[in-house]
Amino acid sequence: CDFGMSEAKDRSRTMTAAAAGPTASSASGGAAMTVAWSAPELFKDQPKSYATDVYALGFTLWEIYERRVPFGNMPEAAVVSQVLAGERPNFTSETPTTLREVAAACWSKDASKRPTAAKVAVLLTRMSTM
Repeated sequence: CDFGMSEAKDRSRTMTAAAAGPTASSASGGAAMTVAWSAPELFKDQPKSYATDVYALGFTLWEIYERRVPFGNMPEAAVVSQVLAGERPNFTSETPTTLREVAAACWSKDASKRPTAAKVAVLLTRMSTM
């Protein structure tokens, strides 16, 4: 699973372009990131990794089940503050507990504590057979 974050080039220019608009791309040709799906480490000038993609996967799962965009129409600067503070959107009561737990693991503030994409796939497969 790759949301394009692990291969994006020139992080600082990409961050600047992302702040300019949700579909902006960097001057160097790298992919712009979408702030609402971006892992905390990306706002601290830390390297991208597969764990940053797993973080985004957690938000994608949230979006699928909640049928809305993470953080709504909140300004990007406010989203960054929320993410760095460890704030994440809440699930409604209709969302299965297992999915909530998988998303919460994907959203770990500590990238080294996030599950691998393979582990997420196993957990989701188990959930689908319950």
